[in-house]
Amino acid sequence: VLDLTGSAVSQNVAGDYWEGRELKSGVTTDPREFVPDRWRLVPLGPAQIYLTTANGVADFQGWAGRSWDPAFAGRYELLTGRVPRGSDEIMVSPAALAHLGARVGDTVASGDGSTGYHVVGTMRDLMLPTSSEQVFGGASAFPLTHDDPQNSSWYLAGPPVDSVDMAGADLA
Repeated sequence: VLDLTGSAVSQNVAGDYWEGRELKSGVTTDPREFVPDRWRLVPLGPAQIYLTTANGVADFQGWAGRSWDPAFAGRYELLTGRVPRGSDEIMVSPAALAHLGARVGDTVASGDGSTGYHVVGTMRDLMLPTSSEQVFGGASAFPLTHDDPQNSSWYLAGPPVDSVDMAGADLA
């Protein structure tokens, strides 16, 4: 995981990093600027999502980004339906679906009623109990969470990273 949440980051060849250190002038913390083309970067970030249920408004743990990407095989599992294709589509865990009082194919409203999300499938995080209530959407599905290096953890999908690969990254 290359986690750039918060502030300027300094990283050594071994892969250690420290928050809060000044970077050289012109050096970016955006991982897309220094990762070789042979790898894919897959951003995934947490978001708190308020959705309207049959009994009021509830707070759900959300994940913004492509949690269904093959890079996460073994962590997330698509159970029914399909993956989101737009910012108005979501997948939910079975427990969240029950809490919402919804079915795949239904539309659920944000807590303030300003946004409708079409439920296109169910997915679960295999590291959490089946009772976990989660919502999964693309990078731009939820407010305040964007495809931004400061708001996401970036996962590297591709061949192993070695010191030769990182030698060209001017991070200190």
